[in-house]
Amino acid sequence: MLKVIQVGIGGFGRCWLETIKRNNSVATHAALVDIDEGVLKEKAEAYGVPAECCFTRLDDALDKVDADAVVCVTPPAYHREVCVKALEAGKHAITEKPLADTIEDCRAMVAAAKKTGPPPVHNPVTQYKGGCSSIPTRAAPSGA
Repeated sequence: MLKVIQVGIGGFGRCWLETIKRNNSVATHAALVDIDEGVLKEKAEAYGVPAECCFTRLDDALDKVDADAVVCVTPPAYHREVCVKALEAGKHAITEKPLADTIEDCRAMVAAAKKTGPPPVHNPVTQYKGGCSSIPTRAAPSGA
């Protein structure tokens, strides 16, 4: 089973929450990360994620939970920071569109992937087609 840290649970993040819940035989939330503590508490309760698996900083989630991938559902200006941290931690990085908001950020993400192994996965428009059903096939857990 793919264990996912989801960064960003408001807005489009809701789609990812729903799809991972619907596909719980292949993916599960290892942690939720969001800067809004109120939204974090609300969504954790709604989706059955324990409070000890909820964080306001990605670094804390990466340090405290076992995960295979990080799903970045933040505004594009933060994609680079989230994805590079995920890659440097040895996780798959899956991001919403656009990959990043500048070409420099895209290049930095690709460079990080070349150094660390797993490439960043760009999820083009699946939020309009039932969510992130591509996760299980595009970022398989270790040993799968």
